[in-house]
Amino acid sequence: MQQKLFKQAKPLNELPSWFLAFIGTASIPITLFLVFVMVDVLPDFLVKLWDVGLNSSALNLLVLLLILMVAMIWSGLMAIKCGKVLLHRHF
Repeated sequence: MQQKLFKQAKPLNELPSWFLAFIGTASIPITLFLVFVMVDVLPDFLVKLWDVGLNSSALNLLVLLLILMVAMIWSGLMAIKCGKVLLHRHF
């Protein structure tokens, strides 16, 4: 019999309300910051990419922007999910 290295994570429904409120509240500023970064950087990046073309530094920046987009979407969804669980639990 193999021993598990990590414990199974609890679903969000089983976490205490104060912890869900903390995670949901902390996710909102992270999401907003990443949205503002994308709104500021992405249009200029696309204009420069159209003018110069795809080179190694542009590819590196593109990968970084894609990683930031995934983080932005994940943190936004985490805030929404925590809010929905709290709304269902208390109202």
